[in-house]
Amino acid sequence: METGDKNNIGRDEDNTNSAKRDITGAESNIGGDENNINGAESGHLSRRERRLLQLREEILSAATTMFARHGYEGTSMQQIADEAEISVGSLYMHFEGKEAIYKKIVEFHMTRFHDLGDRACLPGMTHLEKIRARIQAAVDYFVEQEDFLRFYWDRDPGCRDEMCNKADDNHTDIIRLHIEDAIRDGELDIGIDTFHFATMMEGAANHFVETLVARGEGFEILPELLDRIFLRPFETKNKMAPPDEESR
Repeated sequence: METGDKNNIGRDEDNTNSAKRDITGAESNIGGDENNINGAESGHLSRRERRLLQLREEILSAATTMFARHGYEGTSMQQIADEAEISVGSLYMHFEGKEAIYKKIVEFHMTRFHDLGDRACLPGMTHLEKIRARIQAAVDYFVEQEDFLRFYWDRDPGCRDEMCNKADDNHTDIIRLHIEDAIRDGELDIGIDTFHFATMMEGAANHFVETLVARGEGFEILPELLDRIFLRPFETKNKMAPPDEESR
């Protein structure tokens, strides 16, 4: 805890009343989903619980802005509190420190990212179509999360690598399973280990996005690049001669 912060903690009997702004109508970059950050539907919560949850979302949105602007190490709890327009004591009543805030932000985005991928895989799609839909959904989501991506690859937090590697491994495994299903149904013929193939796709995508974000460039072209490099060359239909050529 930073110097002077401890003296503020006991001053807020009700952390929602200590907020310097009305949070009931505030919008949050992180809390914009139909479900709140903990996954509970706000309609099933009491008014006080909704206010508390929205305040947490405001804090996470403020922290995202500060981490993007100053980096993880360059951001203090006081700066996050100031951005959220609450006292630092109120901030500590919600989160024990910066690492806890960082973990919650990453957890939210990784959960949202996977959920959107699942929703993009519609009934009736082929396995190859599901791979493409999942990639497109991920890119569509993250192009709108510029602040988050600015510090996502920041190596400062000790928890960062473990959390992000776990998220990457989970997504790699999902893609691997889709690839195996596509091979089984005759859509793909890659001829190499599916884990190695999926890992190469994931690694290439991550490095591409990280590089372009650092350069201040967009990465909307990523789905097309992954398709051209990793999918189209291995589609079984591409190994077949066109009907007009076979008839010659």
